[in-house]
Amino acid sequence: RGKLKLELAERLIVALGSENTRWVAGIEKLEAGKTLLTGDVLLASAFLSFAGPFTKPFREKLVVEKWVPFLEGGTDEANILMSKLEEGGPVETLTTEAQIAEWNTQGLPSDMVSVENGMIVEKSLQWPLMVDPQLQGVAWIKQKESHASRNLAVCKEDDPKLLFKLEQAVDNGWSFMIENMGKEIQTRLLPVICRKVIRKGSKNYVLVGENQVELHKDFRLFLHTKLSNPTYGPEIQAETSLVNFSVTPTGLEDQLLSLVVRKERPDLAKKKMTLIKHQNLQKVQIQMLEDDILVKLSEAEGDITEDRALIEGLERAKTLSAEIKDKLEQGKATSARIIELSEKYRSVAKRGSLLFFVMDSLYKLNSMYIYSLNAFVVVFQKGIEEHKKEGKTEKGGFLAKLRNAANRAITVQRFSWNSDLLREADFADDEEELDLSEGTGETMTDAELVKRCELLASSVTRSLVTYIVQGLLEKDKMSVLSLLTTRIMRDENRCDPKIVKCLYQPLVPLETIAVHAEVQAWASDAAWNSVHAVSEILGEEISAFDNLCDRIAGDPEEWAEWIKEPMPETLPMPGDLKNDITKMEEKLILLRLLRPDRFTMGMILLVKEVLGNDLVEQPPFDMEAVYQETSASTPVLFMLFPGVDPTVWVEKLGAKLGMTADKGFYTNISMGQGQEHHAENIMRKMAQDGGWVFLQNVHLMQTWLPTLNRTLEIVVENCNPNFRCFLSAEPPPLPTIQHMPESLLQASIKIANEAPVDLKSNVKRAWRLFSNDFVESCAKPTELRAALFGLCLFHAVLLGRKRFGAQGWSRAYGFNDGDLTICADVVKIRLNKIGPDGAFPWEESRYILGDIMYGGHITDFWDRRTNSTY
Repeated sequence: RGKLKLELAERLIVALGSENTRWVAGIEKLEAGKTLLTGDVLLASAFLSFAGPFTKPFREKLVVEKWVPFLEGGTDEANILMSKLEEGGPVETLTTEAQIAEWNTQGLPSDMVSVENGMIVEKSLQWPLMVDPQLQGVAWIKQKESHASRNLAVCKEDDPKLLFKLEQAVDNGWSFMIENMGKEIQTRLLPVICRKVIRKGSKNYVLVGENQVELHKDFRLFLHTKLSNPTYGPEIQAETSLVNFSVTPTGLEDQLLSLVVRKERPDLAKKKMTLIKHQNLQKVQIQMLEDDILVKLSEAEGDITEDRALIEGLERAKTLSAEIKDKLEQGKATSARIIELSEKYRSVAKRGSLLFFVMDSLYKLNSMYIYSLNAFVVVFQKGIEEHKKEGKTEKGGFLAKLRNAANRAITVQRFSWNSDLLREADFADDEEELDLSEGTGETMTDAELVKRCELLASSVTRSLVTYIVQGLLEKDKMSVLSLLTTRIMRDENRCDPKIVKCLYQPLVPLETIAVHAEVQAWASDAAWNSVHAVSEILGEEISAFDNLCDRIAGDPEEWAEWIKEPMPETLPMPGDLKNDITKMEEKLILLRLLRPDRFTMGMILLVKEVLGNDLVEQPPFDMEAVYQETSASTPVLFMLFPGVDPTVWVEKLGAKLGMTADKGFYTNISMGQGQEHHAENIMRKMAQDGGWVFLQNVHLMQTWLPTLNRTLEIVVENCNPNFRCFLSAEPPPLPTIQHMPESLLQASIKIANEAPVDLKSNVKRAWRLFSNDFVESCAKPTELRAALFGLCLFHAVLLGRKRFGAQGWSRAYGFNDGDLTICADVVKIRLNKIGPDGAFPWEESRYILGDIMYGGHITDFWDRRTNSTY
C-alpha cells in the first residue's frame, strides 16, 4: 500500500508540477493587485454605470481625462490607487481572455468597443438597452442565448402575444428580447423594465400586464432599438444600461477586411475563420480545464494521494491542456502568416469603412438620407464583383440582355431586416477541421497586389457613390461629392487637414488688416482679411501661402486680369504663385476668397480628379439599372418632385418583364383614406405570388407608415424572389423633419430623379426618353431627329431656368417629361403627313408646342413672353 501511495504521489507531483508556476504567478498577481482592487472596482463600476451610451473617443476622455485623475489625484486623505490603464482598465478587471474569446466565437466583433459593450451587457445588473442600428449586438445576443437552457424568445412591441411570451420567460427564467423598439416605450412594459418588484414572503413578483408573475432569478431581458439617436426618458436611462452598439470605424474596417479576403482569397479566408474559431474554443477549453483542476483539488476529501480516480482525472486534464496549448502555439504561427497576407488588402477595407461613415452621416443633410449596414455590404460586394467582370460582354440582343438583367436582379443578395449580413458569413462551419498547412491559393507579386487593391478600391467607390448619389436631391449632390473627395484625400494623405479647414470653415484672422492700396479696386475688406487668415493658418507649413497678402499685392495687374477671367479655375495662378500653387485643392482656397462664383466649378474639377468623370456627370436615369440593384427584401422609394411621375418608369419596365396588371402581377395603389387594409392585403398577395406593388404618396399616411413598415418586414422574410415593392413620397418640407420610419428608409433603395441643374445633363436626360425605334418609325427620321434635339434643348432650358429662382421664372411651373413626349408625338405626326416636297409648318408648330403645350403651364405675362422668345 505504501508503494502504491508513493507511486500515486509521484504521479500527482508530475501532473501538477507545471501548475505550480502558474499558481505562484497568480498568487503574486493577486497580492500585488490587492492594494489596487478598490480603485479598479470603483473605475469599473463607473464605467458600467455611465460609459455605455458614449462613443469610444468620449469613453476614453471620461476615463483618462476625468475619472482616473480625479481618483488618483484626490485629497491627501483620499488618494485611491488603481492599476495602470495600459494593463487593460475596466475590461481587464471584469473579464477574462477566455470570456472574450467565447463572445467572439458567438459573433461579437473583436474590436475593443464591442468588447466593452459585451462586458456592460454581461456584467451590469440592469437590463441592457442596446442602441444597435447595424444589428451587430443583436446578432451576438441571439447566438449567445440560443441554447436550449436559455430558450431565447424575440418579439416586437406590436406582437399580440408579447405579454404571454414575456410572462412565460419571467416565470421560467428564460431570456427575452424586445427588438426594434420605437422612440417611446409602452407603459405595460415598464414594471418589468424598471424591475418594480413586489415582495411576498421570500418570493419576488413582477406585474406583467394584469398578472403578477414570480420573477425567476435566471430571467434575462434584452431591449433593442434600431434608432441611431433615440431619446428616452430619465426613468428608462436610470433603470436600464444604455449601450451604444453602433459600429466603429476600426471595427467595421476589420470586418470589411475579412469580407474582401473572403471574396479575393476564399481559401485564405476559410482557413482564417476556422483558425480563429478553433483558437477561441481552445482558449475557453484551457480555462475550463485549469478551473476544473482547482475544483477537483478543492473538493477532494481525505488523503488525495490515495484517490486514484482523482489523480488519473488530473493527469487526463493536464495532458489535454498541454495538447491544446501546443495546438494554440502552432495556430499562432499560422495565424501570423495569414494575417500578414490578409493585411495586404487593408486599403480596400479602409476605403469601404470611410465611405460607410460618410454615408451614415448624411442624415444631417436631410432626414431621408438614412442607410443600413446591410445595404452597404450588398453594394460593397457588388463593387468587388463588378471589378471581376470587367471586360466581359453579354451576348444576344436587347431582350436577351433584359432577361439577363432580370435574372441578376432576382439573385441579388436578400437579407432579413433584423439580421447582420456582414457577420453571418464570418463563421466557419462547426464541422470544419483545422488545417495548419500552407495555402495553395492564387499568388501575386506585391506590385500586382497593390495595383489590384487600387482597382478594387476604385470599383467599390464607384458602386457606393453611384448608389448614394441616385438618392440625393440635386442641391445636395455636389456637397456630398465634395465631402467624399476631401475625406478620401485626407485618408490617403494627399491633402493637409488645414487645407480642408480653409475650404469649408469660416476664416477669421487673429487681427484685421487694411486692404493694400494696390488691390482695393478688386478686393473687399472681408476677402482681404480672409486671405490674411489663410496666410496665418497655412503659412508655416506651406511656403506658398506665407506672406500671401504681400505676394498678391506685388503683382496687382496680373491678379486683376486673373480675377476677370471667365474660368480662372482652369488657368495657372498669377505672379510668382504660378509655380508654387499648382494643386487644385490649393487653388480652391483662393477661388473661394477672390472668385466665390467659380468655387463650385473648381470643386467639380477636384472631384473629377479624385473620383473620376463618370461620378460627376451621372448618366440619365435608368430604371433597368435600378431594378438590377433590387431584391425581394429591398423596397424602392421614389422621391416625388413637380413634373416627375415614376409610375411610367415602373410600368414600362414591368411591361417588358411581364409584370402587368392584366396578368395579375402588378397593382398600383394611390394611398389615401380607406386604402390601408387594401394595401396590406395586396402586399401579402404579391409577396406570395411574386408580383409587383406600387404604393404612391405614402407620405400622406403618417399614422399608417409604422404598419406599412411592419407589414413589409414580415412579408419579405419568406416571399417569392420576384416580389418587388415600390413606394413614392415627397421629400420633407424641411430637411430636419423625419416623416418616414427610420427602419423603412434604411431598407429602401432611394431614387431622386430630379431634373438636373445644368444644361448638358438636362439635354441628355431628355434625349433618353426617345428610343431609336421611335425615330426610325417616322417617315422622315433625319428631320425628326433634328426636331427632337431642338425640343430637348428647349425643354432643358426651361427646366434650367428654375435654378435661378424668381430671376428664372416669376412663378414655379411644373414642366415635365410628359410635355416633351407629347410635343415629340405632335412633330412626328406632322412629319408623317407632309409629302416628299412639302414644307414643315414651323410657325404653326411653334405656336402649338411653345404657347399651348408648354405655355399652358405659364400664368405670368413676362414668363409667357420669355417662353415665346425661346
